[in-house]
Amino acid sequence: MDIYTKIVLTVIACALSAIAWQDFALAPARAQVPPVIKAIICDANNPNRCTSTTEKGWFVVETHPGD
Repeated sequence: MDIYTKIVLTVIACALSAIAWQDFALAPARAQVPPVIKAIICDANNPNRCTSTTEKGWFVVETHPGD
């Protein structure tokens, strides 16, 4: 019984290692990220009121004085 258990656990370990190796080998292909597209969103009725983000990533709406 002990030999059977060791064989089964070895097969399981080999299968898990093969799965992990496949994920590791495919990781660089998945790491390619498309470029970020930045856009400015402004109010149609008040073009001086636009959105932006802070350094911490917070979304804010700001009103800029007109020219």
